[in-house]
Amino acid sequence: MRDAAAAIGVEIDIRTFERPMPTAVAAAEMLGCEVGRITKSLVFAAAGVPFVALTPGDRVADQKKLAAEFGVGRKKIRSATPEDVLRVTGFVVGGVAPCGHLEPVVVLVDEDLFRFATVFAAGGTAPTLFEIAPGDLVRLAETGGGRRVAISKAMA
Repeated sequence: MRDAAAAIGVEIDIRTFERPMPTAVAAAEMLGCEVGRITKSLVFAAAGVPFVALTPGDRVADQKKLAAEFGVGRKKIRSATPEDVLRVTGFVVGGVAPCGHLEPVVVLVDEDLFRFATVFAAGGTAPTLFEIAPGDLVRLAETGGGRRVAISKAMA
């Protein structure tokens, strides 16, 4: 993951913590920051084609918006199983990095992350995070055809 970022000129400093952070809330508490600054890396499939959605920790991915991004009906958007997440990305659930995946996969970066100057993203394992500007997340996403989009909504 670090090599994939360095290849496009994005340097990252991955921090390893003593314990995994299973939720955005747990990560925010450990870092002492707003939950919205924690980037959730969610793996979905649109009509069977996997993709990653990066959303703020205080919001949820909107399946209707995701479907519109891929030109499919909402019922064609499915969450990936933990086994599929590992097979496609090479990372386990809770540690999916925004780049360096095993298979080519589109990464969508939610517009709402741009509320912050920097955010925290998973570094490839559950107890790792790194700080990055949202614009640099988009640069990482663009290497696989990803883009900046509005794909989240407030939590109910």
